[in-house]
Amino acid sequence: MQFHVYEITEDRYLRYVEADSISPKWLTDDNHRWIDLTEFQKHDLEALLAPLDLNSEIMDACLVQQSRPRVITLEQILFVSIPVQTDKDNLCYLTFLCDPTTIITIQHSEILYLDDLASRYLHSRRLIAANTAGLVFELVDTSLRKNSSLYFSLRDEVVATAQMLEDDVSAIDIDVIMNLAREAVQLEILFQDQQYCLSELLNGRSESLALETIRAALTSLVADIDRAQSAVSRLQGQIRDLHQYHLHNVEEATNRRLNMLTLLSAIYLPPTLLAGIYGMNFDNIPIVGMPYGYEIAMALMITLVLGQLAFFRWRGWFQ
Repeated sequence: MQFHVYEITEDRYLRYVEADSISPKWLTDDNHRWIDLTEFQKHDLEALLAPLDLNSEIMDACLVQQSRPRVITLEQILFVSIPVQTDKDNLCYLTFLCDPTTIITIQHSEILYLDDLASRYLHSRRLIAANTAGLVFELVDTSLRKNSSLYFSLRDEVVATAQMLEDDVSAIDIDVIMNLAREAVQLEILFQDQQYCLSELLNGRSESLALETIRAALTSLVADIDRAQSAVSRLQGQIRDLHQYHLHNVEEATNRRLNMLTLLSAIYLPPTLLAGIYGMNFDNIPIVGMPYGYEIAMALMITLVLGQLAFFRWRGWFQ
């Protein structure tokens, strides 16, 4: 099992604690700590959490990788599993367990930005509160703000696709637009799941966990999520417009091809009719017995074709 241990100081910084093993006393004393766990076995994690006397629901939730958002708030224990998408192909869940003095982050999948978070609060920034609730807010806030880069990346892709469609419709395949739509839906679902976690944290009541100290800050995050969802909805509208524009141009190109085929059919119809008439096996067909009958028939066909071409061009049907 790999782990990092930090203490929360009275001046709201983190202080790294050198340790070869995790002391069971850390889970029960009065010092506020953050224990970050990685590369653990299930039985090791279960043994570590045993002193907390967790109920079966929370213990089971801690031992397995979560696949949906989840928040469990009791008087002495808070369990949170919040989705985090650091890039468009990597969705994972930040899972942490919090009691009045200790917060334990459980990385079933490696979450790289937690190291950056710890480094930031070691020296340059202070927590909003010198307790585990303050660290809960920072974990949730950092997870949510990771989404902004995904949104701006998707927005840039939409703008670039729109420009390419404007320059050359044939340069963009419909699959490109459908992929943008799928990414927007994934981002929308991510925001909805994170909003659910925030709502559950706001509705949680626990004097021991001091959640009241971060309630105003969590409310601000809910407003940020609402704005983000509105932005994603607008982006989805733009993607739908691109889809409709692409379909319109494809339909227009198809209609142009059908129009050309129709014109060609109309042009070749009179010569085909004449060829059919003079191909019948009758004796008394006009000009068949004439010395220049063949030349007259060919001239008539060519005249009809040229006449139709001139008429169609005059009407602008080749545009």
